[in-house]
Amino acid sequence: MNSRNRYKNSLCHYLSALCSAGMLSVSAGASAAEATSSFSVSVVIASGCVVSADNMLLPPLAVGDASMAQSSFVRVLCTNGTAYQVGLGPGSNSTDVAVRRLLGGPLSETIDYSLYQTAAHVLVWGNTQGVNTIGGTGDGSQQALTIYGYGVVPEVLPSAGTYSDVINVYVYY
Repeated sequence: MNSRNRYKNSLCHYLSALCSAGMLSVSAGASAAEATSSFSVSVVIASGCVVSADNMLLPPLAVGDASMAQSSFVRVLCTNGTAYQVGLGPGSNSTDVAVRRLLGGPLSETIDYSLYQTAAHVLVWGNTQGVNTIGGTGDGSQQALTIYGYGVVPEVLPSAGTYSDVINVYVYY
C-alpha cells in the first residue's frame, strides 16, 4: 500500500471515529439525568459603633478678653437601630467634667474651661450615662454632634505660651 492510500485509509478511520464519538455524545446527552441542590447565603451584622473627634482650637487670649468660645465635632457611626450615648471624659488635667483645665506655659499654669452640649453653655457634657451624655440611635451613617467649648478668661492672665488638654470620647451602645 502506498503512502497516499495509507493516508486515505487513516483519514477514513479518523473521520469514522469522530462521527462515532459525536453520535455517542449526542445520544449520551439526550439520556442524561439532572440533579439539583441549593444553598443559602447569609451575613450577620453585629451591633456596633465607631467614633472620631475633631480637635478644638480655642481663640488666642489677649489682655482685655472676657471669655473664649469655640466648637468642634464628635462623629459617631453606629449600625442602623443601635442606641448609643456619647460621653466626654474630664480631660488629662482634671478629674471634674464641670471644670476642665488647659495646662501649659513655661510655669505649667492652668486655664479653666468647660465643654457643653449646647451653644447656650448650660449643660456640661460629661461621662455619666443618662445624666450628662448625649444619646442617639444609629442610622447606618455618620452622625455629627457639636461640642461647645467655653471658658471665662482669668482676672490674672497666665504666662504666654500654648495651653492644652486631651479629652477622651466614649460611645456606649
